[in-house]
Amino acid sequence: IVEDNQDDLALLVKTLNKYFNTILTATNGLEALKVYKEHEEIDIIISKIEMEKMNGIELLKSIRFSDLYLPFIIISSKNDSDILMEAVNLNVSSFIPKPLDIGKLLERIDIVCEKKYFEFRLKRKQEELNRYISSVDKVAVIFRLKRDGTITYMNDAMLDISGYTKDELGEINFNDLIHPDIPKKVIDESWIELEDGKIWRGNTKFKSKKDKTFYLNNTIFKSIDEEDEYITIA
Repeated sequence: IVEDNQDDLALLVKTLNKYFNTILTATNGLEALKVYKEHEEIDIIISKIEMEKMNGIELLKSIRFSDLYLPFIIISSKNDSDILMEAVNLNVSSFIPKPLDIGKLLERIDIVCEKKYFEFRLKRKQEELNRYISSVDKVAVIFRLKRDGTITYMNDAMLDISGYTKDELGEINFNDLIHPDIPKKVIDESWIELEDGKIWRGNTKFKSKKDKTFYLNNTIFKSIDEEDEYITIA
């Protein structure tokens, strides 16, 4: 909280203590910038505009050099359109006029923090997904291919069993891997299912770079990230 009026600062601290575990305070922008640099885990900044040494807009501008999205709520007794436009251009989260309406401030904080919470949940889910993918990659045989059959990725297990190297990716075609005993009709029918967005499962006979036969129990599906890419996990 950045506020040079001690009564307003005390009111804000007393009110927001119920919502935040830790509240850091400053009485001007320069002091606030120092506090910001010393604490990495700041979730939101609430700042008055009119202050000595460094005002709220100058503080916001300084913070945007290092963080474009940190929630920043401005409190001001002036309704200056030029100042507000500059704050908007600096991605201010909200503007609260004085005299301060605590109910409105809490409402804006709820909105900002809810968005930050969902962003946090999304980040955690992505981290969880990455850990899952990493775990699968260690225990399964995985490769990716384009619709024309070009192999774009093989994990270490697939490289090992097929005898190819990472340097050869992009030059290998699915036809180099699939065993000639597999009828073309079966392959064509599989592609039809995959192009329709269906998941194909089955045992398939393959051949390595040195023409050694191996079998994989495959699950093949269309990638949601790349339109023309298919993923095999076996």
